[in-house]
Amino acid sequence: MKTLPKILSRLALGLTIVPAFLFLFNLMSLETVKVIMIIVAVLWIATAPIVQKRNPVVQN
Repeated sequence: MKTLPKILSRLALGLTIVPAFLFLFNLMSLETVKVIMIIVAVLWIATAPIVQKRNPVVQN
């Protein structure tokens, strides 16, 4: 159940840095970088709480 959100969260977090480097080396326009970074930031914000949610500890 948590596998897909975990993969998406890590992928989105990683993709926040890739466009910056592509722009740095003039391989991508600034507008494209902005659009990609907004999309992956929203994806990461949506999936991170699911991945980081902890189950309560049950004490006997």
